[in-house]
Amino acid sequence: MARDIFPGKFHMVSPIYAIMQERTAKGVPAMENPKLRPVLAIRIFAGETKAFGPGIAALLRHVDALHSLRAAAAEMGMAYSKAWRITKESEAALGFALLDSATGGKHGGGARLTSEACALLARYDAYMDALRAASAELFRVHFPESSD
Repeated sequence: MARDIFPGKFHMVSPIYAIMQERTAKGVPAMENPKLRPVLAIRIFAGETKAFGPGIAALLRHVDALHSLRAAAAEMGMAYSKAWRITKESEAALGFALLDSATGGKHGGGARLTSEACALLARYDAYMDALRAASAELFRVHFPESSD
């Protein structure tokens, strides 16, 4: 018997659940699969240009903690040139600066997130949290055999 996913609203059957039910009815043992889980990686585009995503978000978190783009890149195992490039590409797509940077000298250089970058990162993190929560619920509906 297939499971009605949205009782009382409309009838939709999880295909995986239906297959498992059919296999069980025929006496075929359930498949021994590793526990499945969803993983989301969301990128935000400005037109056709990637503007922001998990990589630049992680880089900005490291810059915020280390106050240096070079140190952030090193911590992530990323070339400084790549960190600089993806930061500049993101800034160009977004239309605002992500970092306030000071060049080296007697007291050294450094980088700090701009207020716009802090706000963007907070909004992106909140958006990702909401998507993960919605995804987890949808995953339980469509892959009930993987849910605890």
